[in-house]
Amino acid sequence: MADDDIDFKTEFANITPLKQDGVSAWRGDRPKRLVKKPPNPSSDGAEVSSTVACKVVSKIIDGAFHRGGLQKSVLKKLRQGNFPIEQIMDLHGMRQEPASRYLHRFIAESVAHHCRVVLVIHGKGSRSEHNIAVLRPMVHHLLQQQIQVLAFCPAMPHDGGSGASYVYLRTPTPLQR
Repeated sequence: MADDDIDFKTEFANITPLKQDGVSAWRGDRPKRLVKKPPNPSSDGAEVSSTVACKVVSKIIDGAFHRGGLQKSVLKKLRQGNFPIEQIMDLHGMRQEPASRYLHRFIAESVAHHCRVVLVIHGKGSRSEHNIAVLRPMVHHLLQQQIQVLAFCPAMPHDGGSGASYVYLRTPTPLQR
């Protein structure tokens, strides 16, 4: 055993470690993403309670939410947009009820396809009646209710800013696969 240690030390004696600059090595273009725009709402038969869509979010701080036990480094990375976005759902311009149906389905499909981070585009509400955001609070409320959602926060400006949210999803357990 001692001979193995000596051989290893002599073989790697002239090796110098790489310098760590704290910057991620990945600096390319964002990967191509699948943008899902829901089909015509009247053609879908899925049902979701409309009472869920009408509730207002009360426990989101600065537009962000996370479940207990999630590491601070994961939250920081999510807020900075450092995770690759694997799926995108564009809901802006839709009404609440069909948007809630498509959001539920989108989250379920994303978890089933082992996606970790998705982007939900809900819009800022600047073109709605009286410039009041309707979809953003509804989307945040629905995301809080879904156990598959571990965290969400506003997107970076290049991904939609306050008109979109990064969503960090739970990976499916072996029983769910």
